[in-house]
Amino acid sequence: MKINPERGTLDENGLLLKHDHRHEDGTPDKVTLYGGYAKTDGNSLVHSFPADKHTAELIPAAATNEWSIILSNDKKTLSYILKRDGQLRFHADFDLSKPL
Repeated sequence: MKINPERGTLDENGLLLKHDHRHEDGTPDKVTLYGGYAKTDGNSLVHSFPADKHTAELIPAAATNEWSIILSNDKKTLSYILKRDGQLRFHADFDLSKPL
């Protein structure tokens, strides 16, 4: 299975983060488009996205998930963090100073 980069969308409800999982042929995985809308206390460097109703129905264990996207003050590191039940489950830092 190929995992596409996370998708962010700004609409009338705010900033939305959805994880778009697809197979090699481009068809959606059965577990895809989970995520949620950003909390309103975000800023230009930090946003947190609690799991939405669709996520809780699709993946019941993920009902308490919260994803955070954090850009460092120097804008050289992007952090992606997942917490479940308030406990860290995943943390990845991306060095934006080194292009792929």
